[in-house]
Amino acid sequence: MKDGEEKVVAAIANTGKNINGWRVGGLAGGDRADFHGDWLNRAAVAQAGIYANDPVEAMYPLTRTDSTGVDFS
Repeated sequence: MKDGEEKVVAAIANTGKNINGWRVGGLAGGDRADFHGDWLNRAAVAQAGIYANDPVEAMYPLTRTDSTGVDFS
């Protein structure tokens, strides 16, 4: 379970594209069919924002650093 949790945390931290310190365009919700069997992505969405909308409905930028670049995760 610990190994699995580490994979989910890493997937959240590395999702999307880095734009000015924000991770953009990585996590989006949907139903089981939207994930096409990608259980790691599905677990990452559930942990980072379980009620996330579908990609066509919303975008959820994430950051783990403050304005000085200090990591607070």
